[in-house]
Formats: sequence, C-alpha cells, structure tokens
Amino acid sequence: MVNQPPPRIQQKLPLLPWDLTWKRLSGPLLPPEAVDLHFRALHNILLTMERCHRFGDAPSPHCPRCPTLVEDSLHFFTSCPRVAGAWDNLLHRAILVSGLALTNRSLFYLAWSARPARMEAGLTLAVITFSTWAWETRDLADPLLPADYQVKIALAAAGGPHPSLF
Repeated sequence: MVNQPPPRIQQKLPLLPWDLTWKRLSGPLLPPEAVDLHFRALHNILLTMERCHRFGDAPSPHCPRCPTLVEDSLHFFTSCPRVAGAWDNLLHRAILVSGLALTNRSLFYLAWSARPARMEAGLTLAVITFSTWAWETRDLADPLLPADYQVKIALAAAGGPHPSLF
C-alpha cells in the first residue's frame, strides 16, 4: 500500500486541524452542491482573480474592488468589502455562540476546536450557507447585508436538523 501525500492545502496550512475540517464538510445533512463549492473554496480552486490570472485569463490577480489585494478564496469570502459586513456579522455571532476565539481563517476553514455536535452543526451550516450565497451573488455589485444573511441561515436551518446561529 502506497501512502499518499496529504492534499496541498494541508501542506500549505499545516497548523489547521484538517481532520475536523474534513469531518465537518462531509456531514451527511449538508446540501451536496454547497459542500462541493466550499470544498473548492478551501482548496482555492474556484475561479477567483488569482486563479484566473495564474491561467492567463485575467490581467491581474488583484480583487476588482480591492486593487491592492490578491483575490484568493479567503479574501473573496471574508474580507472583500462586498462580503465583509455580512461575514463580520457571522464571525461575531459564531464567537458569541461558541465562546471560541475564532478568526476569519479558522471559521472559513471550519477549523475550530471540537465542540458539542449541536453547536458544531450550526456553525458548519452557517459557513457553508454563507459561502454559497457569496459565490452565487459574485456578479452583483451590491454588498451582502447581514440582515439578508440572517434570513438565509434561518431558512437553511428550517429546512433541516441543524440549528440556526441567529
């Protein structure tokens, strides 16, 4: 039996608890399309400006809204001004609910310390719902609003067994 090397993202960010990330992302009750999108976002293989530039399809790797910053997955989903208000609201709410010292990276990468399953499922659903919403609306100029996100997560939680953070 040949041992496979870990995925490149694990080599790039070795301090994250990848076993928890993959376990959370493989939850059987999450929408498959949303899981696939977030999986690609975690691996930074979505068609962000950075990736398009690498393939010669964009003149620059920089974010169209933030010309001094490279648009990779973490920037696109957490700190770009288009998403920052809604993401900051999610991050703040996740910190309050979990009692953990979460960062953009730890929440986005589903990499927080182990917690009770009920809270863990709610956090995972919130992040997956957010990434889906942000990606599906990427061509819109308007910023994502916290109030709209709260409705999205409440609807996602109502459609399944996961609790809402809001």
